[in-house]
Amino acid sequence: MKNIYNVLSEIGYHDIPDISGIKKNMENDFSDWLQYINFEEAINFYGLSSHKKFMELFVPYLELYYKNVDLQRSAFVVSNYLFDSNKYNWNRNFNRNVEDMFAAVVLLSGYKQHITNMQRLNFDNVQIEKHKHRIYECCTIGLDTYGLSYMQDSQLKWGNIFVNAHIYEIGRLQFEVNRYEYNIEDFDMKDEFCVDVHIPRGGKLDNYLVKESLNTAQTILSQMYKELPQNPKFFLFSWALSKEVNDLLPADSNIKKFSARFNIIKNCTSSSLNHFLFNKYDWNIKNFPEYTSLQKIIKQKLLEGESFYDAIGVLI
Repeated sequence: MKNIYNVLSEIGYHDIPDISGIKKNMENDFSDWLQYINFEEAINFYGLSSHKKFMELFVPYLELYYKNVDLQRSAFVVSNYLFDSNKYNWNRNFNRNVEDMFAAVVLLSGYKQHITNMQRLNFDNVQIEKHKHRIYECCTIGLDTYGLSYMQDSQLKWGNIFVNAHIYEIGRLQFEVNRYEYNIEDFDMKDEFCVDVHIPRGGKLDNYLVKESLNTAQTILSQMYKELPQNPKFFLFSWALSKEVNDLLPADSNIKKFSARFNIIKNCTSSSLNHFLFNKYDWNIKNFPEYTSLQKIIKQKLLEGESFYDAIGVLI
């Protein structure tokens, strides 16, 4: 049987982390894991059977997966590495840029662990439905928003946070429990764990809704997640904190009011505007939409050669 590191490399993975612990138990655990996963149940649990394009892509790929032991072994390793509620900061390892539905296979293989983790934290029905919807989005956003014919590896990594139940959605915002690893110069961070704030797509950043989300999060998260300190730091890594964006906005802008809640501690060297403002997978600026006044003005600035950068901020 081929070495699993070679198998992972052959199917497109690079920057493979240490999987020696998984590899050590693979012979005994692999067959049990294959029997444990029921993809039909997973598809129904997340409501994916109603998404025509997803099913048209996923079903044939699943047939290929069932015939290919290398794909099965790879899915076993990646899922066992990612779906571990003791692991945080998922974004550094297991990088793969292949245009197929392997990421969907891995993500859906974690549905039973997802259920277990939500039960462990006593999620109510509202939070469970939010989580199920976010996994649905992970599987379909590339198809619906970017016009892709595969599921991106980045969406597997994002979905992993939900499977491990490290994220809790409160009103307008999402809050991810994470280990602090920004290591920003001149910023004093004594706690091991912090909270990363995320802004779900859709809807305005209404000032009242944002305030309500943040106030509620500061009240309940430390009670729910025992790894958090009593008063954790809240971080945001986003284009919404961009100085270049905020300089273009009027004083009463929701984005500007939101940004003012954070102390900018680092300006980044890249931008996510293409993904989150323009809903585009690439940086073909001429194809960026102009549905809103903000899209129009930023697109024009980009065409004129101006640059925009994300920033990292800590909640004041």
